[in-house]
Amino acid sequence: MKLFTASRDNRGVFATDKDDEELEILNAQLSSLDKLQAQSQEHMAAPSHIPLIKLFGITPTGLGATGEGEIQVWYDWVNAQQNHALGDHINRMLEIVQMDLYGTIDDDITYEWCPLFQPTPKEKSELDKSESERDGKYVEMGAISHDEVREKLIAEPGSGYNNLTGPAPEPEQDVDEDGNPIGEAPTGDPDAPAAQEHASAEADKDRKHEAEQNDKDRANALKLAAKKTAKKD
Repeated sequence: MKLFTASRDNRGVFATDKDDEELEILNAQLSSLDKLQAQSQEHMAAPSHIPLIKLFGITPTGLGATGEGEIQVWYDWVNAQQNHALGDHINRMLEIVQMDLYGTIDDDITYEWCPLFQPTPKEKSELDKSESERDGKYVEMGAISHDEVREKLIAEPGSGYNNLTGPAPEPEQDVDEDGNPIGEAPTGDPDAPAAQEHASAEADKDRKHEAEQNDKDRANALKLAAKKTAKKD
């Protein structure tokens, strides 16, 4: 039996004495092993604050599950660590380099961290559309000019209009048959817009007075007809 025990394998034979020994079958359930493994991976990712999708490439389970919120929180943590752990050292290094090169420190020379989050082409097009609508409203309000919007497009990286030169073209206006802009008085007479507005107001007054006079005449005619009818009766 000692020889059998030392050399046994899964294909061997198990012998037992039914009078003196009891046979018990012990099963180790493996149904929750995946949960234990996932929990251990979470414990490994916790000290580094790195999401599972970044550290192990494990996507969240379940329908509709997403890791965007965790990634955004991680980006915020990384940005905070950049400023907290490296900000003072980079500022000191920048001052030392300026003193070595120029002998003075220029406070206008600064630095900024590269953004961790990059929008998709669709999100960027939506942002560009929102900014163009905002700039258009500012131009209509008179807060900025067309040239200032053009300068912004030229200076903005990735706008697609970095090669523009010269001032912004004047916006096209609809004109009538005589070549005058629609809604404006003919050019050449500086007092024409004011005169046209005054003439329009006078015409409105004349139409209102004429309508009131017509109402009065109609009322008088009805009264006269009523008197004639009463006399005949």
